[in-house]
Amino acid sequence: MNDTRPPVCSYEGSRYSTEFWNTSRAYEDGAERVAMRAMLPPTGRTLMEIGAGFGRLADLYSGYDTVVLFDYAETQLEQAVARLGQQGPSGKPKYIYVKADFYKMPFVSGLFDTVTMVRTLHHAVDAPAVLKGVASILAPSGAFVLEFANKHNLKALARYLLGRQDWSPLIAIRLSLSSLTLTSIPAGSGSSSLPVACSGRPCGRSRTTAWAC
Repeated sequence: MNDTRPPVCSYEGSRYSTEFWNTSRAYEDGAERVAMRAMLPPTGRTLMEIGAGFGRLADLYSGYDTVVLFDYAETQLEQAVARLGQQGPSGKPKYIYVKADFYKMPFVSGLFDTVTMVRTLHHAVDAPAVLKGVASILAPSGAFVLEFANKHNLKALARYLLGRQDWSPLIAIRLSLSSLTLTSIPAGSGSSSLPVACSGRPCGRSRTTAWAC
C-alpha cells in the first residue's frame, strides 16, 4: 500500500538553534514564554511538545512527570538530548525523545494530559490532518496549547505600510519558506538512534522506526 502522507518540512542539519535563535530574537522568545506560562496547565502526568526542536521551551514543563519532545529532525533532537539529558535537575520530568512525523504520531489515544505546538503548524501542508492527530492523542479534558504564525501582526503591517516588504499581510495568499526542505516520507522510514516511545512505551536506544517499533 502506498503511503499518501504529505511531505514534512525538515530542519535536519540546520543551524536553527544558533542562527535563528540569536540575541535579536530575545523579545520573541520572552513573549512566547509569557504566553505559555499564562495558558499552560502548570502540572500534570504527561506532556508532549510537537516540533520541539532542540528543546528551547523544555524548562516550562518542569511540573510534569514525563515530557515527550517530538520532532522530525534527528539532529535537532540530538541537540535537545545534549542540553537536557534524560531528566530534569531534580529527577523530574523524565524526558523522552521521539523522531517521527506529525501526520502519523506513534501513540495510543488519550495518552497526553497536555500537548503544545509552538512555531510548527505553519509548516504543515495539511494542517487539519495534524490537528486531527492531536485530538486523538489528547486525554479527555486535556489541554492543547497552540501558537502559530499570523500574517496580521503589527510588525508585518508596519513593514508593509512603510514599504519595507513587498507582500501584503492583508490579502489571502499562502506564504512558504523556500529555504527549508520539504521531505517526502517513504513508507517505513524514520529510523532513529534516539530513545523513542511507541504507544506510550519506551522502546530503548536501538535503531528502529519510531512509529513501528
